[in-house]
Formats: sequence, C-alpha cells, structure tokens
Amino acid sequence: MSGPGSSIPWLEQLYAIGRTESEGADLPLDLSRILGDVFVTTEQISRITWVEELYALSQIAADATDLDSALSRMLRHVVDAFAAESGTLALYFGDADELRIVAATDLPGEALGRSVRLGQGVLGRVARDGLPLLTQGALAETTAAAASAASEGSAARRIPASSLCWPLKIQQRLVGVFAVNRYDDLRSYEEQDLQRGSIMASMLALVIDNSRMHDDQQRRIQSLSRMNREMAEINARLTHAQAQLEQSGRMAAIGQLAAGVAHEINNPIGYVYSNVGTLEGYLERLLGRLKSSLGPAALEADPGLRELVEDVPALLAETREGLDRVRKIVQDLKDFSRGGEHDEWEWADLNAGLQSTLNIANNEIRYKGRLVRELGPLPEVQCLPSQLNQVFLNLVVNAAHAIERGGEIRVSTAHEGDQVRIEVADDGCGIPEHIRDRIFEPFFTTKPVGQGTGLGLSLSYAIVRKHRGTIEVRSAPGAGTTFSIALPVAQPSPQGDEPHA
Repeated sequence: MSGPGSSIPWLEQLYAIGRTESEGADLPLDLSRILGDVFVTTEQISRITWVEELYALSQIAADATDLDSALSRMLRHVVDAFAAESGTLALYFGDADELRIVAATDLPGEALGRSVRLGQGVLGRVARDGLPLLTQGALAETTAAAASAASEGSAARRIPASSLCWPLKIQQRLVGVFAVNRYDDLRSYEEQDLQRGSIMASMLALVIDNSRMHDDQQRRIQSLSRMNREMAEINARLTHAQAQLEQSGRMAAIGQLAAGVAHEINNPIGYVYSNVGTLEGYLERLLGRLKSSLGPAALEADPGLRELVEDVPALLAETREGLDRVRKIVQDLKDFSRGGEHDEWEWADLNAGLQSTLNIANNEIRYKGRLVRELGPLPEVQCLPSQLNQVFLNLVVNAAHAIERGGEIRVSTAHEGDQVRIEVADDGCGIPEHIRDRIFEPFFTTKPVGQGTGLGLSLSYAIVRKHRGTIEVRSAPGAGTTFSIALPVAQPSPQGDEPHA
C-alpha cells in the first residue's frame, strides 16, 4: 500500500485491465467481478488504516517530550505514509496572522521559525484559500520564503516533481498547512492522492490542535505555579519585613520608654543618692561625737545604743548599694535599647553590650542555672549596637529556656584576626537533627502555642547577615547547643546595605 487512504496500486491496475478486457470479451466476466470484490475489500482495509494512522499520530503526540519534537515526528510519519521524499509543516499564529514553519525534512535548521504571509507561495495560498492543492514541476515549490531560506549557500537544491499541500482546519478554523513532495517524475502525485490525503489532513489538524492546546495549558500551569511560588516568596519576605518592622517598633518604644524612665528615675535617684552621701557624713560626725561624749563604757552598758551605732552605717551602705543597682539597671536598659528606630552604624564595645544584655536577662537566668562569662579582650566593632544586643538577648533567653534547673549557660567572646566571635552555649536538651536546618526560618518554633512567635532566631539571623557576619549552630540531642556568631571588626562597604547572599 503506497500510503493511508490509497488503494493497492497493482490491484487497481489489475481491476482496470479486467474491466477493459471484459468489455472487449477477451476475459471472462467473472474475473472483473472478482477483481471488483478485491478492490472493495482493499477500500475497507484502507478505512481500518486511517484509524490506525489516527492512533499512531495521537501516540506520537502523547510520547513526545515537547511540542516541537512531536511536530517533527508527526511530519516524518506523514511523509512516510505518503511515500514522499520530503515535507514541510507550518502552523498558523492568529495573533500575527501568519504561518510559521515549525518542521521540515529538507530545509536547513535556520529555515525553521520563518514566517510565511497568507497568500505567499503555495503554503500561504493554500492557507488563505482553505483548499488543498496539487502542483507539478517547478510549480511544486512549497513556499517561496522557505525555498529562498533553504537555498542560501546551496545552488544545487532540488525542485520537486510534484507536491501535495493541504490546509489543516478544524471546522472553519485554520490550524496550519502541510505539504509533501516527490522528486521522481515517474512517481508524480495525482488528483486522487490529494483527495485521499484530506482525511489525513483532518486527523493531523485535530492531533496538532490538541497538542498545541495541551502545550499551552502546560505553559499556563507552569506560569501559574511559578507565579504562586513567587507570590509565596514575596509574601514570606513581606511578612518577615513586617515582623522586623514590628520588632524595630517595639525596640524603638522600649528605647523611648527607657529614656523616659531614665529621666524620671535618674532625677530623684540623683538627689536621693546625694542626700544619702550627705547623711552618711552627718551620721559619721554625730556618732563620733556621741562616742566621745559618752565613752566606750556607756556604749557597752546600753545594748540598744550600741546596736544603733553599729547598724546605722551598715544600713546606709546597703542603701547606697541599692541605689547603685537601680542606677545600673536604668543605664543597662538605656544601653540595651540605644538607637532604636534611629539606629546608626558606630564603633561599639560588644563586651559592654553583652554585659548590659546579661544584666537585663538576669531574671530569666538566675532561677534556672549558672551564668559563666568568659569575655576576652575585643576591639571596638563597627555595628548597630542595639540590634546586636537584641541578638544577644534572643540567644541568652533561648538558652535559659533550654536548660533544666541547675544547668549552665556560658557566654564567651574572642578576637580572631579581622573578626570577633561571640558564643552562647548551654547544656540543655539540644536541638533534634531533623529540625536543625529550620530553626532560622520565620515563624518556626518548637514552643507551645502562645509561648513563642518563631521570629527570634529568624530576626537574629537577618541582623547578623546585615552585619556581613555568620551565625552557626552546633547541637545534639541531650548534649546542649552552641550558637557561634562571627562579625567583621570593620564593615567592608558603606554601612546600611544588606550583605550579599
């Protein structure tokens, strides 16, 4: 069989001979009848072949990894089915109102993608008119544009002896055009080949249109998936940024509160502290005169007076110590939250910031375990002090929550070349391996609902990265956890910029 939809050539010829000869009475009439039955059977087989061809085209489209390879394989299949020597497939793009060559067996690679206007050449004319076309000899050029593109640098390009060209349509909607060519004058196509190929054209149009719709649907799905991922990333960044702004706002509020508290407390504390100092001087002179006027014997004889003389200086000393602690707490609060909303890069003593932070966090620590400070000598570091204090507080409070009563938290600092290192270690329960990589994710927390936002370590990570530093964690279940921060002493570029990821 020469191709789908065509009958078996030698049977056709034999049937024609039998009919002619029977009319001339040179052959029995039974031979003509037998050959006619065989020809009908051949046409029935051809109908089955069309179903097979439709299945084959659909299978090619389903097996292909992309639309381009599917189109190329379908064209090759059609070329083979029509016993052709070459073929061209062009699809219609309605937005540009033009054809584009998407597959060809005899054109160079650069010809693929070339545009063909409706009405241009054979392909354009068939697309415009919507009718199949049989051409012979030099007129069998499938398209002037394709021929020109294909012949560049090749003067010996062959001209088809005959060509068949069909529009690919679904109802009245144009899908594309395809053409097949033969170069042998003895095997030229005939009109009946053009008619029989219309069925193949309809099937090819259906399969290509479905493939294009499927490909377009996949592209839309991929585009939507990509947009969803981008939106999720943007939403996560916005949420994180909002959390940072809220935290910065809280820190600014704490800074303002600390400044107000310091102002309101420092004034009365100042004159109380001054008055206590003056009172100490007065009492010292008063007790001196009392002792000299009464004498040691009188003091020994009066236990109440002796207790008064001994206790008053101790009480005043404790009062002065209490006032010193109040002043230190207020100063630590100011140092911890210094900068706030209007934080600026400056050279700061991180050991001093750590001391202030540890004093602030002392209430969290003293009832849980022991705090060990191993603060080595550090140079001043170019940083945002209040933000680093926030990082130190997050790590120390987390360590206090991780240890059992009687545990230990160790805070250490060291100078290492052009960096400083700060470590906060605890001997608590440790971090399981399966969640260790997630602890810096925004909103990830292992604490019960209502006891943690999951933002502490995430914000700490962002602040350390903003300082062009690194923060690492070493932990094992039951063996405690160590957070290690490395910061450059000086910032390598203008301050305030985020470091490169």
